[in-house]
Order: sequence, then C-alpha cells, then structure tokens
Amino acid sequence: MHSFGVYFPAKSKEKETRTKGFHYTNPGGEAFFKEVESDVNVRLSKETMLKECSLFFHKTFSDIKSCKKAIHSRLTKINKIQQELVTLIHQTDPYIKKTQDHLFRQDST
Repeated sequence: MHSFGVYFPAKSKEKETRTKGFHYTNPGGEAFFKEVESDVNVRLSKETMLKECSLFFHKTFSDIKSCKKAIHSRLTKINKIQQELVTLIHQTDPYIKKTQDHLFRQDST
C-alpha cells in the first residue's frame, strides 16, 4: 500500500466505524497507526483486495500483483477510449458548429 485515507468519527461513532472496518483515528492519533500496520490488518487488507478484485473482474485472483496488473490494464484501456473520444469530439466540432450556424440562419428567416 502506498497511500490511504483516514476517517475522524465522533467519539460516539468510533465503535460503529471499527465494526465497518474503516481506518479511523482521533485527534490524539490513537488506534489508526497501530492497527493499519499490524500483521492482521495487512493480511485482511490483502484478502479484501483479492476478494473485491475478483468480484469486479469476474475471475479469481490469488495474488496482489496480478490484481494490480488487471486494474492497470483496465485503466489503460479506459484512458485510450477517453483519448479517442476527445479526438473524435475535436474532429466533429467544426461540423457541429457549421450545422448549428446553418440551422440558426434558417430559423431567423
């Protein structure tokens, strides 16, 4: 893990937050760092990551490296599609403007 988020619940919500498995702390920094770095949390985080990755991709993942590779591949494909759409919009923009100008001129007559 290279980064993470942390939640600062009201004192009355700490038990509920812990039960839901959120990483949390309080103004004193208690709970979070001890728990996030524990062997149990690392193991459970890996299990959760593999489970969620398997559910998302509809296939079984047995290690984080293959899960990371699948996520990277999917994001790369999405980025390529996004770039193709941007290019298509730029290519059609002059045509759209020309058509709009033509339509507006007809409406004003």
